[in-house]
Amino acid sequence: MTRRLIPIALASSIVVILVALAYGLRLGPFRPNGGSTDPGPVIARVDGRPIHLAEAAARVESLCSVHGDVREVLGEAWPDTVLQSLVDDRILEREAERLGIRVTPGDIQAHLENVRSMLPEGQDLDAWLAAQGVTLDELQRRIRLQILGARVFAAVTEDVRVTSEEIRAYYRDHRAEFEEADGTIPPLLEVRRSIRDALLEGARNRAYAAWLRQARRDTEVVILMPDWWERL
Repeated sequence: MTRRLIPIALASSIVVILVALAYGLRLGPFRPNGGSTDPGPVIARVDGRPIHLAEAAARVESLCSVHGDVREVLGEAWPDTVLQSLVDDRILEREAERLGIRVTPGDIQAHLENVRSMLPEGQDLDAWLAAQGVTLDELQRRIRLQILGARVFAAVTEDVRVTSEEIRAYYRDHRAEFEEADGTIPPLLEVRRSIRDALLEGARNRAYAAWLRQARRDTEVVILMPDWWERL
């Protein structure tokens, strides 16, 4: 059966992506069959690229480890949302390949050092990974995806700009936001940079959302196991 996934609300998708790609200390993988490396059956294909059941299980387990019941976080349609996040991973990989974006061992090592710095003093990374049931390979895989995602976002939104007129218009229409305790409003020059940064962030997020919607439309998703979530 071939169909295109119904686009999920961007906010929900971003939550899934961020949680799935983050390498925060509360994120734990799913280890089927006592830690087996068997990826399990293919539940879907994205432009011919497989998504395995173990990947979906890991995504669900990660969400549960951070937020609790995945149904409470994502609602009754959580299987579609989780699967969409895995599809989006493949879309990011494809776009990174098209743009020639690479993640080097040095990039990953730098992020591993970041993880080490987040551990309690005196705690060894290997010991912590073992306690969490996380392999170093799995952590490195997640770090790689996070870096790819950030770089694709930067590439997709690199041409986004905010004009001086947009900044002035925002200042003019939202002057109350800048009112200080004594009732005075700082001149535009003092708040211009903060306005620009906020508008630019919003513009970039909208540009990325538009790109992702189009990329989803251009992607063929073949669902091979519609009831994959019942097999977790």
